[in-house]
Amino acid sequence: VEAWLEGGDEQSSPSVQGTIHPDGNQYQKIAKIQGGGQGFSLVNSPVEVISSHEQVLGGEHQQTYIGCRFPANSAYRLELMRHGQAVGEALAAAGALERYAVDFIARRYGSHWDLQAIEVNLRQGGTTHPYMALNAITAGQLDPTTGLYLSPTGEPLHYEATDNLRHPKLRGLLPIDLIDIVAEAGLHYDPARLRGSVFHLLGCLSEYGKLGMTCIGRSAAEAAAVYAATERELLRGAAARS
Repeated sequence: VEAWLEGGDEQSSPSVQGTIHPDGNQYQKIAKIQGGGQGFSLVNSPVEVISSHEQVLGGEHQQTYIGCRFPANSAYRLELMRHGQAVGEALAAAGALERYAVDFIARRYGSHWDLQAIEVNLRQGGTTHPYMALNAITAGQLDPTTGLYLSPTGEPLHYEATDNLRHPKLRGLLPIDLIDIVAEAGLHYDPARLRGSVFHLLGCLSEYGKLGMTCIGRSAAEAAAVYAATERELLRGAAARS
């Protein structure tokens, strides 16, 4: 079925990511924040929705993926996750395994958001690495009842990420220079404060002036502020070293 989608008072491009477990079941981690431990409960489904994002699009026609914000808008986040679960169940029934993602167009009409799925990808995508980075450095977990990612102490974490931060001033900058600039500015990820930036695609930095980064904070506003400050300090530091 093809349809032309237009209109709405506001539009966005959210996505939802999941995984289909090969053993037919998933073990859902249950946090016991006050007890200082974690437990696991067996969920009788091979499908696990693991994240939701707002995709940031750019390029000539505003159709090129350049980054994302996590998690998706709270106005439709849980509905997005329910759709992602349903798509995952259908994929699992057809024999699909491991990672999948579903892209949507969201259109707001007054206080109501209309979600339309437009693409299914059976692979890792642009949102995969930032989420894996968050998971690796914080050891937290997604709360399926809210769609928020919680640190081991129960604080919700947010991030803004890109795999396409590019500027001519960054050419010639070495990864060790980048680390020094970020550390001097106090913008590296700090597990005590649960905020800061981590980087990837550093092999592109010196030759192409391009890198990827994931900027974490305890709110969407803090994550956005970390992103803006990191970009600003990188350009300032690169100019000072040229």
